[in-house]
Amino acid sequence: MFCKKCGLQLPEGVVICPKCGENNGENIQNYPSQVIVTNQVHQSNGCATGGFVCSLIGGLASFIIPFGYILAPFLIIIGIILSIVGIVKASKVNGAGRGLAIAGLILGIILLIFIVIACYFFISIFWKYI
Repeated sequence: MFCKKCGLQLPEGVVICPKCGENNGENIQNYPSQVIVTNQVHQSNGCATGGFVCSLIGGLASFIIPFGYILAPFLIIIGIILSIVGIVKASKVNGAGRGLAIAGLILGIILLIFIVIACYFFISIFWKYI
């Protein structure tokens, strides 16, 4: 038997299509104990999460940790790379983590620009003392 709505081949005795939920001609009340189980796998995107976290920690490190401005650009660059990989990977896992990857990319780029500008001003102000 095939589903009237989507054309999926239904196993013997199944009344409701597991793909689209269509009742296929028989009264659903005749089968009160029938349970339809669908296998939906939630896929995550670790690169998106890692990219956002690295960018965030890199930004915090530049302000909190002594000499964090040395460590921060490396963390932020790693965050940007992981975010780009996360955006590419999101298309393969049904969009999972795409927003987080974009947020990590934008945050990383803004923080990297901020650190470059801050280093430029720091060097230009203290250059005469070096």
